[in-house]
Amino acid sequence: MMSQIALILIILSIATTIQCVVGFGLALFAVPLLILANIPLLQAVFLVLCVSFVTALLGVSRLRANFDLRLSGLASIYRAIGMIPGFGLAVLLSQSSPAHVKASIGFAIGLGVLAQAKKLSVYSQPSQRSAEPVEPSRRAAPWAFLSSGLLMGWLGMGGPPLVFWLLTGRQDPKKSRVFLYGVYLLTIPFQIVLMSWHSPSLLATSLPYLAVSVPCCLLVSAVTLKLGDKLDVNRLQWLSLGLLTLLAMKAFLDWGHHVLTARG
Repeated sequence: MMSQIALILIILSIATTIQCVVGFGLALFAVPLLILANIPLLQAVFLVLCVSFVTALLGVSRLRANFDLRLSGLASIYRAIGMIPGFGLAVLLSQSSPAHVKASIGFAIGLGVLAQAKKLSVYSQPSQRSAEPVEPSRRAAPWAFLSSGLLMGWLGMGGPPLVFWLLTGRQDPKKSRVFLYGVYLLTIPFQIVLMSWHSPSLLATSLPYLAVSVPCCLLVSAVTLKLGDKLDVNRLQWLSLGLLTLLAMKAFLDWGHHVLTARG
């Protein structure tokens, strides 16, 4: 038991570091490793949500001067609306594997990464750099927020639409990170309530892990949030694309595992 708690603590601490620096990626890194540590999927997601909530709270508190409550609140409302049909799809298709859908979304994410990488490579050239910040597309915002909720409720992949939306602009990295933290802060309680309603024993079985990991991850957050503050817009956007690439690769690996398992 103690060795498992120690392993979970290490996984969540590293994942917290990634999210505090870039603004997302905690679930992408932690959930697969927690499953390998013999934590059931539902409990792994629950642990990640709880840790993500407290680190987001600290992130918003630290970057409150850059926090736009109206924008994060609007995104959270759209995201919550999108989660409802997302959960409906998850229930409706619960008997079928989501691997094929994830692979398709992974392919779409890969194409998006290639397009954004080309765009960023142009912007990275000294002749193309602009000192003026560029806000993300307002026209694309509602669709990005809704699709984030839909994918979050259906497949647990709600981050990419938000990150791609942020990549349509070139604003202060602190503003981008605190926007994501604000969305987590406002929508994660809704997800935790839904999960607790679906499985009332989750909180009780997760308490031993949370009692150790939450204080440790708060300490890690307090240190690593300072690292993220030093990132310029180019580095943050390239790191974001790197994590999105990992997400696309993971979707294809899930699909490959599903195909091999079905044949075996």
